[in-house]
Amino acid sequence: CMASAAILAIIIAFSVAFMTVDAFRVNVLNLLISIEPEYTTIQLTERREGNGENNNGLVVNWSQAYVPSYIPEGFEVSDSIVTQSIKRMVFTDEQNETRFITYTIFGSSSTVAVDTENAQVNETIKIGGRDGMLVIKNSVVTLALEMNGHLILIQGMISRDEIINIAESIVYRE
Repeated sequence: CMASAAILAIIIAFSVAFMTVDAFRVNVLNLLISIEPEYTTIQLTERREGNGENNNGLVVNWSQAYVPSYIPEGFEVSDSIVTQSIKRMVFTDEQNETRFITYTIFGSSSTVAVDTENAQVNETIKIGGRDGMLVIKNSVVTLALEMNGHLILIQGMISRDEIINIAESIVYRE
């Protein structure tokens, strides 16, 4: 009877702490994040305010967002989605419609799974002093990068160097 009461008290204390204390919730959720052979789950753990810089001539016409100032020549915007939790822009090659670039910004509460099973490349790289994850699988290059509380995912049927150039060109636009 005492053991049951102790377990019930622990469950109640855990539940209350999980529901009311952000730092506790983040630590518990971080225990659930893992790198598996089949996929990698990416989740932001903390929201931070960013210091942005302005840049003229941006390719993507979003405000108050991180946008690339470089997109390889020949690509044009073919689709755009903006919701409360994500902003996505899809670019396609004018000459070869099978080549594409998808640039997505996820909010701080989003979780993204990147397929890493049997990937030819799965490595951590530095972009502007920040760690990023680069995955190449079946001719699709994926780069995941955190920028001031936002998860940025760039995917495309383009070269590794082009994806890195796009990531390095990201600026904050007011």
